[in-house]
Amino acid sequence: MIMANYIAPSVLAFAVLFFSAIIYVAIVYLFLRREFKFPKRLKVSYFIAVFLLAFLSFLINSPLENIISEKLLNYVLFAMLAISGYFAIEVLDVFAVDYYLINVRKTYVFPPLRKVIFLVLYVLVLIVLLGTILKINLLALVAIPTVLTAGIAFALQDTIKKFLAGIVLGRVLKEGDWIGCSGSDGKIIAMNWARITVRTFDGDHIIIPTNNVVANEIYKYTGEGIHRCVVPIGTSYRVPPLKVKETLFGITRNIDGILSDPSPKVFVVSFGDFAITYNLTFWISDFSKKIEILDEINTRIWYAFRREDIEIPYPIRTIINASLATEKTSLNGMKGFLEKVPIFSGLTENLMEDIFERVKTKTYLKGEVVIKQTTPGESFFILARGSVKVYLEGEYGVKPVASLGPGDYFGEMSLLTGEPCSATIIADEKSVFYIIEKDDFKEIIQKNPSMAEILARNLISKKQELMEMMGKKSEPQKGIEMFRESLKDKIKRFFMIG
Repeated sequence: MIMANYIAPSVLAFAVLFFSAIIYVAIVYLFLRREFKFPKRLKVSYFIAVFLLAFLSFLINSPLENIISEKLLNYVLFAMLAISGYFAIEVLDVFAVDYYLINVRKTYVFPPLRKVIFLVLYVLVLIVLLGTILKINLLALVAIPTVLTAGIAFALQDTIKKFLAGIVLGRVLKEGDWIGCSGSDGKIIAMNWARITVRTFDGDHIIIPTNNVVANEIYKYTGEGIHRCVVPIGTSYRVPPLKVKETLFGITRNIDGILSDPSPKVFVVSFGDFAITYNLTFWISDFSKKIEILDEINTRIWYAFRREDIEIPYPIRTIINASLATEKTSLNGMKGFLEKVPIFSGLTENLMEDIFERVKTKTYLKGEVVIKQTTPGESFFILARGSVKVYLEGEYGVKPVASLGPGDYFGEMSLLTGEPCSATIIADEKSVFYIIEKDDFKEIIQKNPSMAEILARNLISKKQELMEMMGKKSEPQKGIEMFRESLKDKIKRFFMIG
Protein backbone atom coordinates (compact mmCIF):
# COMPACT_ATOMS: atom_id res chain seq x y z
CA MET A 1 0.00 0.00 0.00
CA ILE A 2 2.87 2.34 0.83
CA MET A 3 4.65 1.58 -2.44
CA ALA A 4 1.44 2.31 -4.35
CA ASN A 5 1.53 5.88 -3.06
CA TYR A 6 4.81 6.42 -4.97
CA ILE A 7 3.76 4.92 -8.31
CA ALA A 8 1.75 7.92 -9.54
CA PRO A 9 4.45 10.49 -8.54
CA SER A 10 7.09 8.33 -10.23
CA VAL A 11 5.04 8.14 -13.44
CA LEU A 12 4.59 11.91 -13.32
CA ALA A 13 8.33 12.44 -12.86
CA PHE A 14 9.13 10.14 -15.82
CA ALA A 15 6.50 11.95 -17.90
CA VAL A 16 8.27 15.25 -17.12
CA LEU A 17 11.58 13.72 -18.21
CA PHE A 18 10.02 12.29 -21.38
CA PHE A 19 8.39 15.52 -22.56
CA SER A 20 11.48 17.49 -21.54
CA ALA A 21 13.57 15.22 -23.80
CA ILE A 22 11.23 15.97 -26.72
CA ILE A 23 11.53 19.70 -26.06
CA TYR A 24 15.33 19.34 -25.84
CA VAL A 25 15.47 17.61 -29.25
CA ALA A 26 13.30 20.36 -30.77
CA ILE A 27 15.53 23.14 -29.39
CA VAL A 28 18.71 21.41 -30.59
CA TYR A 29 17.10 20.98 -34.03
CA LEU A 30 16.34 24.72 -34.20
CA PHE A 31 19.96 25.50 -33.34
CA LEU A 32 21.31 23.17 -36.01
CA ARG A 33 18.77 24.43 -38.56
CA ARG A 34 20.12 27.95 -38.05
CA GLU A 35 23.70 26.60 -38.15
CA PHE A 36 24.38 27.48 -34.50
CA LYS A 37 26.23 25.31 -32.03
CA PHE A 38 24.34 24.20 -28.95
CA PRO A 39 26.84 25.18 -26.22
CA LYS A 40 27.71 22.94 -23.31
CA ARG A 41 26.52 25.49 -20.72
CA LEU A 42 23.00 25.31 -22.18
CA LYS A 43 23.02 21.52 -22.12
CA VAL A 44 24.09 21.46 -18.46
CA SER A 45 21.59 24.14 -17.38
CA TYR A 46 18.73 22.41 -19.23
CA PHE A 47 19.44 18.97 -17.70
CA ILE A 48 19.74 20.42 -14.17
CA ALA A 49 16.48 22.35 -14.55
CA VAL A 50 14.66 19.27 -15.89
CA PHE A 51 16.04 17.09 -13.11
CA LEU A 52 14.91 19.59 -10.45
CA LEU A 53 11.46 19.86 -12.09
CA ALA A 54 11.05 16.07 -12.12
CA PHE A 55 12.27 15.90 -8.51
CA LEU A 56 9.77 18.55 -7.41
CA SER A 57 6.95 16.82 -9.28
CA PHE A 58 7.78 13.62 -7.43
CA LEU A 59 8.05 15.27 -3.98
CA ILE A 60 4.89 17.38 -4.21
CA ASN A 61 2.74 14.43 -5.29
CA SER A 62 4.16 11.83 -2.90
CA PRO A 63 3.88 11.29 0.85
CA LEU A 64 7.32 12.90 1.19
CA GLU A 65 5.64 16.31 0.84
CA ASN A 66 4.52 16.05 4.48
CA ILE A 67 8.01 15.11 5.67
CA ILE A 68 10.15 17.70 3.81
CA SER A 69 9.86 21.29 5.01
CA GLU A 70 8.18 23.91 2.84
CA LYS A 71 11.32 26.07 3.03
CA LEU A 72 13.43 23.36 1.39
CA LEU A 73 10.85 22.92 -1.36
CA ASN A 74 10.90 26.67 -1.98
CA TYR A 75 14.70 26.64 -2.30
CA VAL A 76 14.52 23.78 -4.82
CA LEU A 77 11.77 25.60 -6.73
CA PHE A 78 13.84 28.81 -6.70
CA ALA A 79 16.92 26.97 -8.03
CA MET A 80 14.88 25.26 -10.74
CA LEU A 81 13.24 28.51 -11.91
CA ALA A 82 16.53 30.47 -11.71
CA ILE A 83 18.32 27.92 -13.91
CA SER A 84 15.34 27.77 -16.27
CA GLY A 85 15.37 31.57 -16.53
CA TYR A 86 19.07 31.51 -17.39
CA PHE A 87 18.43 28.90 -20.08
CA ALA A 88 15.49 30.85 -21.55
CA ILE A 89 17.43 34.16 -21.71
CA GLU A 90 20.42 32.41 -23.35
CA VAL A 91 18.20 30.86 -26.03
CA LEU A 92 16.47 34.21 -26.58
CA ASP A 93 19.88 35.88 -26.91
CA VAL A 94 20.98 33.42 -29.59
CA PHE A 95 17.87 33.72 -31.74
CA ALA A 96 17.17 37.43 -31.18
CA VAL A 97 20.75 38.68 -31.49
CA ASP A 98 22.84 36.12 -33.42
CA TYR A 99 20.13 35.06 -35.82
CA TYR A 100 17.77 38.01 -36.28
CA LEU A 101 19.91 41.11 -35.64
CA ILE A 102 23.29 39.87 -36.90
CA ASN A 103 22.40 37.35 -39.64
CA VAL A 104 19.08 38.71 -40.92
CA ARG A 105 19.27 42.45 -40.25
CA LYS A 106 23.09 42.61 -40.59
CA THR A 107 23.26 44.78 -37.47
CA TYR A 108 26.43 44.98 -35.40
CA VAL A 109 25.78 44.38 -31.68
CA PHE A 110 28.43 45.68 -29.29
CA PRO A 111 29.49 42.59 -27.22
CA PRO A 112 29.78 44.41 -23.84
CA LEU A 113 26.34 45.98 -24.30
CA ARG A 114 24.95 42.56 -25.15
CA LYS A 115 26.36 41.13 -21.93
CA VAL A 116 24.95 44.01 -19.89
CA ILE A 117 21.46 43.49 -21.31
CA PHE A 118 21.73 39.76 -20.54
CA LEU A 119 22.78 40.44 -16.96
CA VAL A 120 20.04 43.02 -16.44
CA LEU A 121 17.36 40.61 -17.64
CA TYR A 122 18.71 37.81 -15.49
CA VAL A 123 18.94 40.04 -12.42
CA LEU A 124 15.30 41.06 -12.97
CA VAL A 125 14.34 37.38 -13.07
CA LEU A 126 16.23 36.72 -9.83
CA ILE A 127 14.62 39.73 -8.14
CA VAL A 128 11.14 38.48 -9.05
CA LEU A 129 11.94 34.96 -7.87
CA LEU A 130 13.45 36.18 -4.61
CA GLY A 131 10.40 38.24 -3.82
CA THR A 132 7.71 35.75 -4.83
CA ILE A 133 9.23 32.42 -3.74
CA LEU A 134 11.72 33.13 -0.97
CA LYS A 135 9.83 36.19 0.34
CA ILE A 136 13.07 38.17 0.70
CA ASN A 137 12.64 41.90 1.42
CA LEU A 138 14.65 43.47 -1.42
CA LEU A 139 14.35 46.96 0.04
CA ALA A 140 16.40 45.83 3.00
CA LEU A 141 19.14 44.64 0.68
CA VAL A 142 19.47 47.96 -1.12
CA ALA A 143 19.15 50.15 1.96
CA ILE A 144 22.85 50.95 2.03
CA PRO A 145 23.91 54.07 3.92
CA THR A 146 24.20 57.17 1.74
CA VAL A 147 27.85 57.82 2.64
CA LEU A 148 28.84 54.28 1.71
CA THR A 149 26.98 54.62 -1.59
CA ALA A 150 28.83 57.84 -2.40
CA GLY A 151 32.15 56.23 -1.51
CA ILE A 152 31.53 53.25 -3.78
CA ALA A 153 30.47 55.54 -6.64
CA PHE A 154 33.64 57.65 -6.21
CA ALA A 155 35.84 54.56 -6.17
CA LEU A 156 34.23 53.18 -9.33
CA GLN A 157 34.13 56.41 -11.33
CA ASP A 158 36.91 55.33 -13.72
CA THR A 159 35.23 51.99 -14.25
CA ILE A 160 31.92 53.71 -14.93
CA LYS A 161 33.60 56.07 -17.41
CA LYS A 162 35.14 53.13 -19.25
CA PHE A 163 31.84 51.31 -19.30
CA LEU A 164 29.96 54.30 -20.73
CA ALA A 165 32.77 54.93 -23.24
CA GLY A 166 32.55 51.29 -24.32
CA ILE A 167 28.83 51.66 -24.98
CA VAL A 168 29.44 54.84 -27.03
CA LEU A 169 32.21 53.22 -29.08
CA GLY A 170 30.04 50.18 -29.73
CA ARG A 171 27.81 52.38 -31.88
CA VAL A 172 30.62 53.47 -34.22
CA LEU A 173 33.30 50.77 -34.06
CA LYS A 174 33.33 47.00 -34.30
CA GLU A 175 35.82 44.17 -34.46
CA GLY A 176 37.51 44.06 -37.86
CA ASP A 177 37.53 47.84 -38.38
CA TRP A 178 40.82 49.55 -39.26
CA ILE A 179 41.47 52.65 -37.17
CA GLY A 180 44.17 55.21 -36.47
CA CYS A 181 44.59 56.20 -32.83
CA SER A 182 47.47 57.45 -30.67
CA GLY A 183 49.73 57.69 -33.73
CA SER A 184 49.29 54.08 -34.85
CA ASP A 185 47.17 52.35 -37.48
CA GLY A 186 45.78 48.89 -36.92
CA LYS A 187 42.87 46.46 -37.00
CA ILE A 188 40.52 46.03 -34.06
CA ILE A 189 40.75 42.38 -33.02
CA ALA A 190 38.93 42.58 -29.67
CA MET A 191 36.60 44.99 -27.87
CA ASN A 192 35.03 45.09 -24.42
CA TRP A 193 33.68 47.77 -22.13
CA ALA A 194 37.15 48.58 -20.73
CA ARG A 195 39.60 48.40 -23.63
CA ILE A 196 40.17 47.97 -27.37
CA THR A 197 42.90 45.69 -28.69
CA VAL A 198 44.44 46.82 -31.99
CA ARG A 199 46.87 44.79 -34.12
CA THR A 200 49.22 47.01 -36.13
CA PHE A 201 50.78 46.33 -39.54
CA ASP A 202 53.90 45.14 -37.67
CA GLY A 203 51.87 42.50 -35.84
CA ASP A 204 52.11 44.28 -32.48
CA HIS A 205 49.10 44.54 -30.17
CA ILE A 206 48.15 47.92 -28.72
CA ILE A 207 45.80 47.96 -25.73
CA ILE A 208 43.84 51.23 -25.63
CA PRO A 209 41.42 52.07 -22.76
CA THR A 210 38.00 52.95 -24.15
CA ASN A 211 37.84 56.28 -22.29
CA ASN A 212 41.15 57.30 -23.96
CA VAL A 213 39.70 56.45 -27.37
CA VAL A 214 36.61 58.58 -26.72
CA ALA A 215 38.69 61.48 -25.40
CA ASN A 216 41.02 61.58 -28.42
CA GLU A 217 40.60 61.89 -32.17
CA ILE A 218 40.35 58.56 -33.99
CA TYR A 219 40.40 57.72 -37.70
CA LYS A 220 38.09 55.01 -38.96
CA TYR A 221 39.50 53.85 -42.30
CA THR A 222 36.69 51.47 -43.20
CA GLY A 223 33.70 53.72 -42.60
CA GLU A 224 32.32 53.38 -46.14
CA GLY A 225 34.36 50.38 -47.19
CA ILE A 226 36.89 52.39 -49.22
CA HIS A 227 39.99 54.45 -48.40
CA ARG A 228 41.91 57.03 -50.44
CA CYS A 229 45.68 56.73 -50.72
CA VAL A 230 47.93 59.64 -51.70
CA VAL A 231 51.41 59.21 -53.18
CA PRO A 232 53.39 62.48 -53.46
CA ILE A 233 56.12 62.63 -56.11
CA GLY A 234 58.37 65.39 -57.44
CA THR A 235 59.64 65.63 -61.04
CA SER A 236 61.96 67.83 -63.04
CA TYR A 237 60.72 71.11 -64.51
CA ARG A 238 61.81 70.00 -67.97
CA VAL A 239 59.07 67.32 -68.11
CA PRO A 240 55.61 68.64 -69.17
CA PRO A 241 52.92 68.13 -66.49
CA LEU A 242 50.57 66.40 -68.94
CA LYS A 243 53.20 63.75 -69.65
CA VAL A 244 53.79 63.18 -65.93
CA LYS A 245 50.04 62.95 -65.27
CA GLU A 246 49.53 60.47 -68.11
CA THR A 247 52.41 58.31 -66.90
CA LEU A 248 51.28 58.29 -63.26
CA PHE A 249 47.68 57.57 -64.20
CA GLY A 250 48.79 54.68 -66.43
CA ILE A 251 50.67 52.84 -63.68
CA THR A 252 47.48 52.42 -61.62
CA ARG A 253 45.96 50.07 -64.21
CA ASN A 254 45.68 46.34 -63.48
CA ILE A 255 46.70 46.50 -59.82
CA ASP A 256 44.58 44.27 -57.60
CA GLY A 257 42.89 46.29 -54.88
CA ILE A 258 42.77 49.67 -56.67
CA LEU A 259 39.21 50.69 -57.52
CA SER A 260 38.24 52.01 -60.93
CA ASP A 261 35.34 53.94 -59.38
CA PRO A 262 36.24 56.41 -57.94
CA SER A 263 38.97 56.57 -60.54
CA PRO A 264 42.62 57.43 -59.78
CA LYS A 265 43.59 61.08 -60.23
CA VAL A 266 46.80 63.08 -60.50
CA PHE A 267 47.07 66.67 -59.23
CA VAL A 268 49.77 69.33 -59.54
CA VAL A 269 50.30 70.37 -55.91
CA SER A 270 53.10 72.94 -55.93
CA PHE A 271 56.08 74.37 -57.75
CA GLY A 272 59.11 74.01 -55.49
CA ASP A 273 62.70 75.20 -55.80
CA PHE A 274 63.86 71.99 -57.46
CA ALA A 275 60.75 70.10 -58.56
CA ILE A 276 57.08 70.17 -59.49
CA THR A 277 55.20 68.18 -56.85
CA TYR A 278 52.31 65.92 -57.85
CA ASN A 279 49.87 63.86 -55.81
CA LEU A 280 48.76 60.53 -57.24
CA THR A 281 45.49 59.57 -55.54
CA PHE A 282 43.58 56.31 -55.78
CA TRP A 283 40.99 54.40 -53.76
CA ILE A 284 41.29 50.95 -52.21
CA SER A 285 38.60 48.70 -50.74
CA ASP A 286 40.79 46.62 -48.40
CA PHE A 287 42.86 48.73 -46.00
CA SER A 288 44.86 45.67 -44.92
CA LYS A 289 46.49 45.63 -48.39
CA LYS A 290 47.53 49.29 -48.29
CA ILE A 291 51.26 48.64 -47.79
CA GLU A 292 51.42 46.02 -50.57
CA ILE A 293 49.56 48.31 -52.99
CA LEU A 294 51.79 51.31 -52.17
CA ASP A 295 54.83 49.10 -52.73
CA GLU A 296 53.51 48.09 -56.17
CA ILE A 297 52.72 51.72 -57.05
CA ASN A 298 56.14 53.04 -56.00
CA THR A 299 57.92 50.23 -57.85
CA ARG A 300 55.97 50.97 -61.02
CA ILE A 301 56.74 54.70 -60.70
CA TRP A 302 60.46 53.97 -60.84
CA TYR A 303 60.22 51.77 -63.93
CA ALA A 304 57.71 54.03 -65.67
CA PHE A 305 59.81 57.16 -65.06
CA ARG A 306 62.87 55.36 -66.37
CA ARG A 307 61.02 54.35 -69.54
CA GLU A 308 59.62 57.82 -70.13
CA ASP A 309 62.79 59.75 -69.24
CA ILE A 310 61.14 61.50 -66.29
CA GLU A 311 63.68 62.65 -63.72
CA ILE A 312 63.14 62.93 -59.95
CA PRO A 313 65.59 65.76 -59.27
CA TYR A 314 67.90 66.69 -56.43
CA PRO A 315 67.50 67.30 -53.50
CA ILE A 316 64.40 65.05 -53.27
CA ARG A 317 66.10 62.04 -54.77
CA THR A 318 68.00 61.48 -57.99
CA ILE A 319 67.28 57.95 -59.14
CA ILE A 320 67.55 58.23 -62.91
CA ASN A 321 68.91 60.47 -65.61
CA ALA A 322 68.37 60.92 -69.31
CA SER A 323 71.21 58.62 -70.25
CA LEU A 324 69.72 55.78 -68.18
CA ALA A 325 66.19 56.30 -69.44
CA THR A 326 67.29 56.37 -73.07
CA GLU A 327 70.32 54.14 -72.79
CA LYS A 328 71.31 52.53 -76.04
CA THR A 329 71.64 48.84 -75.70
CA SER A 330 75.02 47.31 -76.21
CA LEU A 331 75.51 45.60 -79.55
CA ASN A 332 77.02 42.61 -77.76
CA GLY A 333 74.32 40.08 -76.96
CA MET A 334 71.60 41.96 -78.84
CA LYS A 335 72.83 41.49 -82.35
CA GLY A 336 72.38 37.74 -82.41
CA PHE A 337 68.95 38.03 -80.81
CA LEU A 338 67.59 40.62 -83.24
CA GLU A 339 68.96 38.85 -86.30
CA LYS A 340 66.63 35.94 -85.46
CA VAL A 341 63.55 38.17 -85.56
CA PRO A 342 61.76 37.40 -88.86
CA ILE A 343 61.04 41.04 -89.72
CA PHE A 344 64.79 41.77 -89.92
CA SER A 345 65.67 38.80 -92.13
CA GLY A 346 67.09 39.81 -95.48
CA LEU A 347 68.42 43.20 -94.35
CA THR A 348 71.99 44.15 -95.17
CA GLU A 349 74.66 44.17 -92.50
CA ASN A 350 75.04 47.95 -92.69
CA LEU A 351 71.30 48.43 -92.28
CA MET A 352 71.25 46.06 -89.30
CA GLU A 353 74.13 47.95 -87.69
CA ASP A 354 72.15 51.18 -88.08
CA ILE A 355 69.16 49.53 -86.41
CA PHE A 356 71.24 48.11 -83.55
CA GLU A 357 72.53 51.58 -82.66
CA ARG A 358 68.98 52.93 -82.35
CA VAL A 359 67.49 50.16 -80.22
CA LYS A 360 66.57 51.04 -76.63
CA THR A 361 65.65 48.82 -73.69
CA LYS A 362 62.53 49.27 -71.58
CA THR A 363 61.10 47.22 -68.74
CA TYR A 364 57.42 46.70 -67.89
CA LEU A 365 56.15 45.11 -64.68
CA LYS A 366 53.34 42.58 -64.40
CA GLY A 367 49.98 44.18 -65.16
CA GLU A 368 51.35 47.25 -66.92
CA VAL A 369 49.87 48.15 -70.29
CA VAL A 370 52.50 48.09 -73.06
CA ILE A 371 50.23 49.27 -75.87
CA LYS A 372 46.49 49.97 -75.86
CA GLN A 373 44.00 49.17 -78.60
CA THR A 374 42.86 52.12 -80.81
CA THR A 375 45.74 54.36 -79.66
CA PRO A 376 48.40 55.58 -82.15
CA GLY A 377 51.45 53.36 -82.44
CA GLU A 378 54.76 55.04 -81.63
CA SER A 379 57.16 52.12 -81.22
CA PHE A 380 58.08 48.67 -82.47
CA PHE A 381 58.41 46.16 -79.59
CA ILE A 382 60.56 43.05 -79.55
CA LEU A 383 60.11 40.90 -76.45
CA ALA A 384 63.53 39.94 -75.07
CA ARG A 385 62.56 38.44 -71.70
CA GLY A 386 59.27 37.69 -70.00
CA SER A 387 55.78 37.20 -71.44
CA VAL A 388 52.74 39.27 -72.40
CA LYS A 389 49.07 38.67 -73.16
CA VAL A 390 47.14 40.03 -76.12
CA TYR A 391 43.62 41.33 -75.51
CA LEU A 392 40.97 42.33 -78.06
CA GLU A 393 38.15 44.69 -77.22
CA GLY A 394 34.97 43.89 -79.10
CA GLU A 395 31.23 44.00 -78.89
CA TYR A 396 31.19 41.55 -75.97
CA GLY A 397 33.95 43.15 -73.92
CA VAL A 398 37.67 42.54 -73.58
CA LYS A 399 39.01 39.01 -73.88
CA PRO A 400 42.52 37.46 -74.09
CA VAL A 401 43.35 35.98 -77.48
CA ALA A 402 47.04 35.08 -77.36
CA SER A 403 50.25 34.98 -75.32
CA LEU A 404 53.67 36.09 -76.57
CA GLY A 405 57.14 35.11 -75.38
CA PRO A 406 60.80 36.00 -76.03
CA GLY A 407 61.46 36.62 -79.74
CA ASP A 408 57.90 37.69 -80.51
CA TYR A 409 57.27 41.22 -81.71
CA PHE A 410 54.33 43.56 -82.18
CA GLY A 411 53.46 47.13 -83.06
CA GLU A 412 54.97 46.99 -86.56
CA MET A 413 51.76 47.50 -88.53
CA SER A 414 50.76 50.56 -86.55
CA LEU A 415 54.30 51.88 -86.62
CA LEU A 416 54.81 51.44 -90.35
CA THR A 417 51.40 52.52 -91.63
CA GLY A 418 50.17 54.97 -89.02
CA GLU A 419 47.09 52.86 -88.25
CA PRO A 420 45.88 52.64 -84.59
CA CYS A 421 46.96 49.67 -82.50
CA SER A 422 44.69 46.71 -83.20
CA ALA A 423 45.03 45.10 -79.75
CA THR A 424 45.99 45.75 -76.14
CA ILE A 425 49.19 44.17 -74.84
CA ILE A 426 49.66 43.71 -71.07
CA ALA A 427 52.77 42.37 -69.35
CA ASP A 428 52.07 38.98 -67.75
CA GLU A 429 55.28 39.20 -65.71
CA LYS A 430 58.31 41.48 -65.50
CA SER A 431 59.26 41.81 -69.17
CA VAL A 432 62.15 43.45 -71.02
CA PHE A 433 61.65 44.85 -74.52
CA TYR A 434 63.91 46.07 -77.29
CA ILE A 435 62.26 49.24 -78.62
CA ILE A 436 62.62 51.06 -81.92
CA GLU A 437 60.87 54.44 -81.97
CA LYS A 438 58.94 55.69 -84.99
CA ASP A 439 61.33 58.59 -85.69
CA ASP A 440 64.32 56.24 -85.71
CA PHE A 441 62.50 53.87 -88.04
CA LYS A 442 61.53 56.74 -90.29
CA GLU A 443 65.13 57.86 -90.62
CA ILE A 444 66.30 54.32 -91.37
CA ILE A 445 63.67 53.83 -94.10
CA GLN A 446 64.37 57.25 -95.61
CA LYS A 447 68.04 56.28 -95.89
CA ASN A 448 67.13 52.82 -97.23
CA PRO A 449 63.91 53.04 -99.34
CA SER A 450 64.27 49.40 -100.37
CA MET A 451 63.48 48.43 -96.78
CA ALA A 452 59.81 49.31 -97.38
CA GLU A 453 59.45 46.32 -99.72
CA ILE A 454 61.28 44.03 -97.29
CA LEU A 455 59.01 45.09 -94.45
CA ALA A 456 55.91 44.65 -96.61
CA ARG A 457 57.01 41.11 -97.56
CA ASN A 458 57.61 40.18 -93.91
CA LEU A 459 54.30 41.62 -92.80
CA ILE A 460 52.47 39.63 -95.48
CA SER A 461 54.22 36.43 -94.42
CA LYS A 462 53.16 37.07 -90.85
CA LYS A 463 49.60 37.71 -91.98
CA GLN A 464 49.53 34.42 -93.91
CA GLU A 465 50.84 32.51 -90.89
CA LEU A 466 48.13 34.02 -88.73
CA MET A 467 45.45 33.08 -91.26
CA GLU A 468 46.70 29.47 -91.31
CA MET A 469 46.67 29.36 -87.50
CA MET A 470 43.08 30.60 -87.55
CA GLY A 471 42.11 27.94 -90.10
CA LYS A 472 41.47 30.41 -92.91
CA LYS A 473 42.49 29.90 -96.52
CA SER A 474 45.44 31.87 -97.84
CA GLU A 475 44.76 34.55 -100.40
CA PRO A 476 45.55 33.84 -104.09
CA GLN A 477 49.03 34.80 -105.26
CA LYS A 478 47.66 37.69 -107.31
CA GLY A 479 45.87 39.09 -104.29
CA ILE A 480 49.02 38.77 -102.20
CA GLU A 481 51.05 40.72 -104.77
CA MET A 482 48.44 43.46 -104.90
CA PHE A 483 48.33 43.70 -101.10
CA ARG A 484 52.14 43.83 -100.91
CA GLU A 485 52.31 46.68 -103.41
CA SER A 486 49.54 48.52 -101.60
CA LEU A 487 51.25 48.04 -98.24
CA LYS A 488 54.62 49.14 -99.65
CA ASP A 489 53.07 52.33 -101.09
CA LYS A 490 51.28 52.99 -97.78
CA ILE A 491 54.56 52.71 -95.88
CA LYS A 492 56.33 55.05 -98.30
CA ARG A 493 53.56 57.66 -98.07
CA PHE A 494 53.49 57.46 -94.28
CA PHE A 495 57.25 57.94 -93.99
CA MET A 496 57.33 60.44 -96.91
CA ILE A 497 59.82 58.60 -99.06
CA GLY A 498 59.89 58.45 -102.83
